[in-house]
Amino acid sequence: MRRFALSTTVGFIGVLTLLGCADDGRDMVPPRDGQSESIIAPTETSAVFDTAAPVESEPMTLFGPWLDGDSIPTAHTCAGVGTFPGISWTGVPAGTVSLAVVMLDTTDTTVDAVGRAHWVVIGINPSVTGLQSGMLPAGAMTAANAFGTPQAPELAWRAPCPPAAEVHTYVFEVHALDQQIELPPETPAADMVRAIDFATIATASLSGTVMAI
Repeated sequence: MRRFALSTTVGFIGVLTLLGCADDGRDMVPPRDGQSESIIAPTETSAVFDTAAPVESEPMTLFGPWLDGDSIPTAHTCAGVGTFPGISWTGVPAGTVSLAVVMLDTTDTTVDAVGRAHWVVIGINPSVTGLQSGMLPAGAMTAANAFGTPQAPELAWRAPCPPAAEVHTYVFEVHALDQQIELPPETPAADMVRAIDFATIATASLSGTVMAI
């Protein structure tokens, strides 16, 4: 008798359930032909996008006692006192570990395709914003230029001095580096310049010309 009563009860509940579903006032819409996607509309969510343009850092700029492309003052050539010029720069980017300065005679490509190195300075603190004429800041080192030899490297500034009747272009560069240059100062200039280029994250240049007298 308990089995029969249980079966009757389960059946009665099932009928009530079916009746409840049939009487909820909603009819299922039959799917359209070929419909494979859900008919439930997705819930819209609002997304906020930052449309502001990214803030760009100030580009590095190099300044000297002449305008870019003009003649280098005689005082900084072999026809004058021959000291290196005072230069300054702005825009050193965040993350700079050290600075380097290079001066190349880009007309003279006899020893290097990028130009003959007259001056290479490494180990400049990134807080430094310029060099005074004839003076280097504490910690900076003059590396070999391209006028010495491996046996007798010339660790010095070599003033512009083009051959007679020639006009040469000289390019001063300041490099922001993401690492210290670990090469010894006696390293050949071509190798040092390439190491500087490899570590450069930003740079600025200033060109000038010298005409032989």
